[in-house]
Amino acid sequence: MKKTEVLLHQPRKRRFSDEFKSTLLEQIAAGEETISSAARRREISQSLIHIWRRKAKAPSGFLKVFNSPPQSNSYVQKLSEPRLRIITPNGFTVELFKEAGIEEFTSIVRLLGAR
Repeated sequence: MKKTEVLLHQPRKRRFSDEFKSTLLEQIAAGEETISSAARRREISQSLIHIWRRKAKAPSGFLKVFNSPPQSNSYVQKLSEPRLRIITPNGFTVELFKEAGIEEFTSIVRLLGAR
C-alpha cells in the first residue's frame, strides 16, 4: 500500500538574497560545483539556477544619456555635433543633431525597447 502525504498548509515560497545568488553562480562558473549538484545540495530546481544565470548575463534596462553642449559659436560646427547621445546597454549609439524635445526623446526610447 502506498503512503499519501496530506499538506495542511501551503508551502512557503523561499526567497534568496542577491548575495546568495551571485555566490552560487560564481562557484558554478569557477567549476567548484555543477548546476545539478548545487541544486540538489540546496534543494532548489536546476531551472531556477538557469534563470538566475540568464538574468545575471542580461544587460541592464537603463540607458546612458549624455547631453553635449556646443563647443563653439560656429553655426556649421553646431550642426555637425550631436546635442544628445543615447548609448544602449547592447552598444547601439543614437545621436540627435537638434534640440530634442521630450516627444522625440520618448519616441526614440520606445523604439529602442525601453518602456
